[in-house]
Amino acid sequence: MLLNFRDPVETLIIMAAFVVAISVHEASHAATANWLGDPTARLMGRMTLNPLRHLDVLGTIFLVVVGFGWGKPVLVDERRLRHGRQGAALVSAAGPLANLATALLVVSMLVIAAVLGADVRGTWREAAGILILISVVLTAFNFLPIPPLDGFGALLGVLPGELAEQLERLRQYGPGILLAIFALNWILPINLFWTVMSPLVEIIQQIIELWEQGLRAVLLS
Repeated sequence: MLLNFRDPVETLIIMAAFVVAISVHEASHAATANWLGDPTARLMGRMTLNPLRHLDVLGTIFLVVVGFGWGKPVLVDERRLRHGRQGAALVSAAGPLANLATALLVVSMLVIAAVLGADVRGTWREAAGILILISVVLTAFNFLPIPPLDGFGALLGVLPGELAEQLERLRQYGPGILLAIFALNWILPINLFWTVMSPLVEIIQQIIELWEQGLRAVLLS
């Protein structure tokens, strides 16, 4: 999502939504790791929604320049986690699942407001829509099974041990793989990330629509 600098209000809304989504994402990693026995992230002050604890300098610059950024990775000592690889997989999945939960929460607030007769339009409605969109995109993006994304860590937790150990070796090349794919997006006539993500985005949007319809039906019954 590129920033529209000609519209300063929209630009600020998008940046604020990214900051919220990234803070929720990283704090959820930290909270899940702490719950599973590793207090490393909590002791580093990462188990908080304070964005200053989660923003990465380079990721913030990218957010301002190209409209997409990232947060500071949460450090996890997998040796201290309960349930071994499965525990590590839960920590990985916690971030994108928290983004999905954020989208569902915002949709729920909009539905409740509508049922109560509140007039939610203008800037607030735009901000809610952008936060939902960004949360959906971050959920889909981070669930891609590419190192160092969360989907790769979650995948290792469900694969047989020997295969997981073999794929684990790819983790050290993760940043290079990710940058190479980003570079290819500028060369190829298609966006590789969006080509792979779009089916998952559609599934997530369908889940949100079903949630919205179900909640509305319950509240109006």
